[in-house]
Amino acid sequence: MRRLGFYMPRGNYLKVMGPLIAHVVAERGTDCRAVVLLPRWGTSKPQLWLDRATVSALWQDGLEIIELAHPDDLRQLVRAGTLDALFSVQPALSDLSAEQVASLRAASVTHGTQWIALPEGFSQDAYLITETESILANWDLVCLTGTRSVAFVESHLEQMAPATARSLRARTAITGYPEFDALATLPTESQSRATYGLPVDTPLVFVATAPRIVPLSVNTWRARGIDMRFRGEGSVRDRVRALATTVQYPTLVPYRTYLDSLRRFADRNGAALVAKTRAKHQDPACLTDTVDYFIEDRSFYPFTTLELMQCCRLYFGFYSNTVSEAVASGVHALTALHMPPDVAHWRPEWRGLSRAMSWGESGLWRTPGIAQVIDGTSRESADALSRLADSRLDDYRSDEEHRANAMREFFNYPCNSSALVLDALASRWN
Repeated sequence: MRRLGFYMPRGNYLKVMGPLIAHVVAERGTDCRAVVLLPRWGTSKPQLWLDRATVSALWQDGLEIIELAHPDDLRQLVRAGTLDALFSVQPALSDLSAEQVASLRAASVTHGTQWIALPEGFSQDAYLITETESILANWDLVCLTGTRSVAFVESHLEQMAPATARSLRARTAITGYPEFDALATLPTESQSRATYGLPVDTPLVFVATAPRIVPLSVNTWRARGIDMRFRGEGSVRDRVRALATTVQYPTLVPYRTYLDSLRRFADRNGAALVAKTRAKHQDPACLTDTVDYFIEDRSFYPFTTLELMQCCRLYFGFYSNTVSEAVASGVHALTALHMPPDVAHWRPEWRGLSRAMSWGESGLWRTPGIAQVIDGTSRESADALSRLADSRLDDYRSDEEHRANAMREFFNYPCNSSALVLDALASRWN
């Protein structure tokens, strides 16, 4: 029996790994066993530790749970020949040093443990071109979600040495997105409304609160200035400095203005605003004063975002890949670019990925009939928000033909992604 190790230093890995583990337990139990690996050393985000009892409650006795007190414990498992595969989210092993990764990889090569990088959004596409050396040294399989990802990667492989490009291609496979396998097992809309204390009949608008891009993702003076102007934070002196560092953006819509437009829209349509947030977003008071319901992640499997999305008629978010969950759920998506992409992404490779897959003219966020972008630094933004405030919910019905095409191109959907991941792994064993 093949033993499949799922390296899970953070609970949010469950949104991708959960459906795959469920598939192993329910469909592959005769030839595979899931082994959930829970690091317990000084990891970077202890607040996201996954509790052993949570995993056990999900799958009872259908898997094995191992808590790792030290990184060497993981290496010893590999050296003992007890792991045939090691899964991670993205081609990286969080909370392991470069030396620990190298030691673990050496043991894995010796004992035949395959390393598989599951997708998280489209980030693995960029890793293939920015971390090429690490990919070739460490990863046996990098899962790509769809043909759009392949096209992006191929556009960069053409510029590499032929041997390098061939080696990278040999390590990739289109598998779809395991997270979306969970769509088939969601509770009903009425059950989800009851779970989150939402009204039975009121139309709902999903509002993904603005993430703290500064300083978590970027921390340049320009980004800090834009973020300060957007949030209306800081002293008078700080705000003057913010204006000085962002003079090339005379128009920049504040957070409160977006929220005011959403409130007007909701009131016009007899709808309620459901804000989905996380503690790290540090939401301003104007948000809590505007929305009707305020919900944090309660679970990553089943995923709170997917459960809420199936209850909603419209999605509005701030520079967030939650557009993917909206489109997958058949909900029309509006995205506010509250920070210019050239500021949000300081590395050109990541900016190129975001342009190709997300906010660019042919990106998912601008797909006609299913998604739209409001550029918060454009002079047209005021008119766009005015149109939103005065529009009807029925104006945002998702075009099913366009949605099906986008889901197929970006996520290989419909498919059983978990099965495709395991089939791609099996082909490497064979």
